[in-house]
Order: sequence, then structure tokens, then C-alpha cells
Amino acid sequence: MLWNPKHDEVKPLLDLSKPSIQALSYALRHKETWPEEFIWNFNECHTCAMGLACKLWNLIDPNTFTVSRAIGIDWPASGYVFLRGGYGGVCGSKITPEMVANQLDKLIA
Repeated sequence: MLWNPKHDEVKPLLDLSKPSIQALSYALRHKETWPEEFIWNFNECHTCAMGLACKLWNLIDPNTFTVSRAIGIDWPASGYVFLRGGYGGVCGSKITPEMVANQLDKLIA
């Protein structure tokens, strides 16, 4: 949060209420932003980063097309991030939310 001396109020640096690559990266690193019932499992669309995006922003279906459009990345990049391309052969069950956030951050940079 950033202090605004003109208005003596706190302004958020990132709007988590709207889908974006930055917001999803942040949410993946901060479990307190997750819906209470959400349990991480990279192997299932409903419980991976795509599923989290759908829960956070009421997206219809956790798939690469829906989520990539919502957060503003192209389809090939979303396949790389969401479908194991960027993890150097690491087994899906060992892919953590932070690993996915790191891949998203590479797209931002």
C-alpha cells in the first residue's frame, strides 16, 4: 500500500478485484487471498492457477483460453505457464504456487 499525503489515505498498488497477470502472481504467493475452500493441486485445472483465477474472478471455466484472455497473456504463453512447459520436467504434483508465480513474473518482465 502507498500513502497519499494529499488525501491522507492509503491507495492500493495492485487491484486484486480485477483479473491481471500481476494480480494472479500476487495471489499465488499470498494464500490469504485464496477462497477458503481452495486447495492447491497443479495436476487438476480446478485446483491449479487457472482454477484459482476462476474462483477469484468468477471466470466460467478453468482453461488456458479463458484465463489467458482474462489476465492479458497470449495463448502460447499461458500454455507454457499453466500446462507444465516452464518447469524443467518437474512433476505436476511438485509444482508449487510460487513456481507458477515466478513464471508469470517472467512474462511481466
